[in-house]
Amino acid sequence: MTPTRQTWAVIDAASDPGVVLGAARLLSAEVVALVIGPRTVAEHVSTFGPSETRWQGTPPDAVGTEDYAPAIADLAREEMPVAVVMASSVRTRLLADGSPPGSTRRR
Repeated sequence: MTPTRQTWAVIDAASDPGVVLGAARLLSAEVVALVIGPRTVAEHVSTFGPSETRWQGTPPDAVGTEDYAPAIADLAREEMPVAVVMASSVRTRLLADGSPPGSTRRR
C-alpha cells in the first residue's frame, strides 16, 4: 500500500465545515471530506471546496456518528491518508476513540 497525499476531514451535521476543512488544508493541499449525515450536509460541505466529498450516509435514529468509526478506520487503513481531522465535539471525540457512548475504554 502506498500512502496518499490526502488529508481527510470527517464532518457531521454539527461540525463547521469551514473550520474542519481549513484545519485539513494546513496539512495537505488535497482534502477529502467524509460527511456523515443527510445528503444535504454533504452538498453544503462540497461548496467549501474540498478536493472530493464522500457522503458516508445518514445514521439511523439508533445509530450515532461514533458508530461509523470502524468503517472509517478500515477505509483509512486501506487508503492511508496523511491525517484524519475532525471538529472537537462529544460525537467526534467518540468517533475518534471508537468507544460507545458511556464507555470508559480508551485507546
